[in-house]
Formats: sequence, C-alpha cells, structure tokens
Amino acid sequence: MEALKLFWVFFKIGIVSFGGGWTIVGLIKSEVVGRGWMSGKLFAQAVAMAQITPGPVALNMATLVGYRLMGWAGSLLATGAVLLFPASAVCAALKFLSRPGIDAAGIQDALKVGTTALVAMTLASLAIMPGMKWITILLAAVSCLLSLKTKINPLLLILGSGAAGALLALLG
Repeated sequence: MEALKLFWVFFKIGIVSFGGGWTIVGLIKSEVVGRGWMSGKLFAQAVAMAQITPGPVALNMATLVGYRLMGWAGSLLATGAVLLFPASAVCAALKFLSRPGIDAAGIQDALKVGTTALVAMTLASLAIMPGMKWITILLAAVSCLLSLKTKINPLLLILGSGAAGALLALLG
C-alpha cells in the first residue's frame, strides 16, 4: 500500500511538473511534508541536495524520497512515476503539434500561466519557513535584484550568495 501511495504522489507531481525545477517544489513539499514522510527541515535539506545534483529537481526529489521510504525499490518506483506522464505527454504533444493549423504559441502562453502560479507557490512556501533568518531573506532579495537589473551571470550570483551566507554564518 505504501508503494502505491509513493507511486501516486510522484505520478501527480509528474503531471504538473512542466516548467522545470522551482515550479514544483511547493507541491512536492505539500505532499511529502504533509504526509509526514519528511519534516520541513529535512525537506529543505533534501531540496538543497536535489539542487546540487545534476538533473531536474522533481526527478531528484522523487529519487531521494523514494529511497528514504523504501530503499532502492522506492527510488526506482518514485523516479519512474514522476517520469511516466511527462514522457507520455511529450510523445502525444509531438504528434498533436505536428498537425497543420495548431496554434503552438497560444498553447505555450496558456502553460506560462500555470507555471507562474506554481513558481509563486514555491516561493511563498520556502520564504515562510520557520526559523529563517532575516539575513537569508536579504541575501535572496539582493541576488534577485542583481539578477533582474544587471547582466551578472546567475552562477556568480549563486556562488556569491553562498559565499556571503557562509561568511556571515562564520562571523555570527
């Protein structure tokens, strides 16, 4: 029964995982923390691990959560579940969009609305974590502003924010 729950949770996540990484973290948190599979703190650590490992965050989280719950079998089950719908959808979309008279730009615009809402949900769920320090919020805001207003490479912003956070942690 636990295997079926694990499969269903990550199959649902795979259904709405269009748009990539951060669009889906809020939903994964709701499902995983809400079911008691991880604490909020452990979830935040798992997201950090999923971000530093290669691949999409939803896929990495499925692998981590599946392994935590059921070992290698759970890891394979959750990973397969999160991939099942997107792989099927890509095949169907390629067939559908290759037909004449289809407004692909209109479809893309409609998907952007859903993606924007999912990113906002993720931002809200991560910004309202208990115990988050004001300096973390400040570093995030400064990085965001620099990203929006300058042409600084995002990798440099990430590394700079991490270095600033580590330095402040050592000093504080």
